[in-house]
Amino acid sequence: NRSQQALEGLVGFFVNTLVFRTRLGGNPTFAEVLRRVKEVCLDAYVHQDLPFEKLVEELQPVRDAGRNPLFQVMLQLLNSDSQELDLPGLKVERVARNGGLAKFELNLTLVESEKTLIGVVDYRTDLFAPETISRMMIHFHKLVQALVANPKQPVFSIELLTEAECRQQLVDWNAPTNSYPVGMCVHHLFEAHAVRRPEAIAVTCEAHSLTYHQINGKANRLARRLQQQGVRRGDAVPVVMERSVELLISYLGIMKIGAAFSPLDPAWPPERLRTLMIQLSSPVVLTNQDPAVLETLCAEKKVLEVDAATISVLTENVDVPVQPEDPIYVLFTSGSTGVPKGAMNAHRGIVNRLWNMQQRYPWSEDDVVLLTLRHTFDASIWQCLWPLTHGARLVLPPPTPWLEMDSILELIEREGVTLSGFVPSVLALLVDEIEHQPMRQTRLNSLRHLLIGGEALQALRVNQFRRFCPGVQITNAYGPTEASISTIYY
Repeated sequence: NRSQQALEGLVGFFVNTLVFRTRLGGNPTFAEVLRRVKEVCLDAYVHQDLPFEKLVEELQPVRDAGRNPLFQVMLQLLNSDSQELDLPGLKVERVARNGGLAKFELNLTLVESEKTLIGVVDYRTDLFAPETISRMMIHFHKLVQALVANPKQPVFSIELLTEAECRQQLVDWNAPTNSYPVGMCVHHLFEAHAVRRPEAIAVTCEAHSLTYHQINGKANRLARRLQQQGVRRGDAVPVVMERSVELLISYLGIMKIGAAFSPLDPAWPPERLRTLMIQLSSPVVLTNQDPAVLETLCAEKKVLEVDAATISVLTENVDVPVQPEDPIYVLFTSGSTGVPKGAMNAHRGIVNRLWNMQQRYPWSEDDVVLLTLRHTFDASIWQCLWPLTHGARLVLPPPTPWLEMDSILELIEREGVTLSGFVPSVLALLVDEIEHQPMRQTRLNSLRHLLIGGEALQALRVNQFRRFCPGVQITNAYGPTEASISTIYY
């Protein structure tokens, strides 16, 4: 920093720190990035005599004793004359700096030496592991090689990973750990249980129960009716119902002909219902309520009423060659950013998801699952379909818009529910309910497992629940609708 000739001979540390911002917007080429950096540097050098400390004093950023103000990453290129010192009467040798404290979160110093650059990295060990820094430097080396070879390529198009890392991430880490029935669809798994355990109870709703044989037979009958009304493989069928036995019959009947079901909430505003029904390709809408209401909303489609009590049982399964790649359902987003968008999933993804659940948590045909989630929410799919594809029993709460905590506890106790799931906000309500009335925790004695997802889960609530029910395993899962319900868990 000896910008004046009179300073060149003085002994001392004249270094000052300049803070640069590199802008990478617009997918620039390396040549463009160099041009931008050059411009920023030249503008900064005009003010290089302003002490960094004075800049901080003027800007008054929020200070943190554990972080450097204004910047946390430094790159230094040392290109000054590095000839060995020749002092009369003295022998001089370089001594390598041995450790010490890192002044910044990350500091890369590069020294020009003939035709090479020698680099040293200082870093905060509470932020970075040694292997992370080593990997970062390998990527930096790969990046520099690629940029020098072709300065006109966009910087974001460069592959940073080495061949070994690509293989590790795409092949080794991505290898399936669990097998699942690759050629099967969801309704095929259900039909197998209908053959093996026809008289076992498949679903209970209030005082009514249906066996696997009855549900399967009624779904077969509905499937035939849908075919007669022109619903074809690949169509998406609106199902405007509350939680009910008819909802399950509709799901299975639609699957059996290779179509996709799309659950819509009858409580939604009429205009939203109409918009979504129009988007879906099926000529038919299914409901278990007054068809006239939907007919006035969507005259373009025929509305069929589904009544479990009046649908007869057809033993013979529908012979449609449904494939794992065929769509199984369409779920719509909230539409908070505009028109709701339909996310479609295929049988293969859902079969994989349900099979993975079974292998991760070895549930049995004696298990009882309580549907607690809104049926228009993707996590309700596993609550509905896992028990039916694994021979267990599904319990449906009364078709009311909201579930009261007392109703949930009463259902769990009465039906001997072993497995269910909540969104974290409902878990919090449940914990508060039990804290106010501790005797109610005995109603959860049958419960073995809870799957929580859909919102951020607080550890505090988990710990509170464990105080009451130490034997219940809790899994926190998350995933976008498009990825077959959930992709990560803890």
